[in-house]
Amino acid sequence: MSWLKAMREKEPLDPANPIGTVVIGSLHPDMMDTAKHMVRRSLKLAQFNTFDVGRSVSPE
Repeated sequence: MSWLKAMREKEPLDPANPIGTVVIGSLHPDMMDTAKHMVRRSLKLAQFNTFDVGRSVSPE
């Protein structure tokens, strides 16, 4: 998926004055990383700090 690699290389910078903080991840057993990365990128562009906890994360 070359388009995904290109999208990750153009990752937006963390905002200087964030309007909020969002923690994002994929619950176990979901392995869909693409949608999570798209949402995280959109949130960063909207001036949110984002913390990605990864994939297959336990809900606890």
